[in-house]
Amino acid sequence: MFRNRFPAISQRMRLSLLMLFMTLTLIVVYVATRQPAVHEEPKADETMSLRETIDPGKVMDFSELDEDSRYAISQRKERYGIQDSMDMMVTSEESIRVGDETLDMREYEEKDAISRGEIISRPLEGGEEKSPVQDYGIHVVRPGDNIWKIHFRLLQESLASRGITLPAEADKPDARGYSTGVGRVLKFSERMVRVYNMKEKQFAENIHIIQPFEKIIVYNMQEISGLLNSLNEENVNRIRFDGENLWIMAP
Repeated sequence: MFRNRFPAISQRMRLSLLMLFMTLTLIVVYVATRQPAVHEEPKADETMSLRETIDPGKVMDFSELDEDSRYAISQRKERYGIQDSMDMMVTSEESIRVGDETLDMREYEEKDAISRGEIISRPLEGGEEKSPVQDYGIHVVRPGDNIWKIHFRLLQESLASRGITLPAEADKPDARGYSTGVGRVLKFSERMVRVYNMKEKQFAENIHIIQPFEKIIVYNMQEISGLLNSLNEENVNRIRFDGENLWIMAP
């Protein structure tokens, strides 16, 4: 009957139509039986911050950091262009432990604000967090350390991450006895850190007296990174420090 109704259709054409019909049938069957795609969660970015990879409230033990904590801290340091010049990078949501002493960084922030005559607002129970999460760089004092050397290592490493080499003698006075630009930066940096006595639970009055493994140097990374990122080979020797402010002279 098919041949009688369509006498003009050749054998090749009929074969082509049959193959097309079979192809369409297979497509319909595939679509009808296909399982819905399983939703895959996006993979975590390897550079996610410490606050995303470590539970808020976790205690970061200087002498016993687990693998996850070490990895997360390394990633955070990398974003600031440093590694070896800081022992830990924590947030205001965490705590640190050095030896037998533990410091809650929220408690640290409150003490720091009070000492500066500032006020930190805290939400009521169940309310939203109002104060921003801060990043803090921690250096645990070792024998032979001093504030100047600690700052210099940080400055060296930060500049090196941008391809700028800072000679070992760059912080020494020039031939006329005047401070170099690097020396001025280091002097100003003393105003941007706090020395905290873990044993006595208070800030050190004299930042130049730092007992090993008893005191820590705390950097507010949001503040210090602004200074570090503004420095380069062209302007570092045009820096001036008037005892209160650091500024760069026009070329």
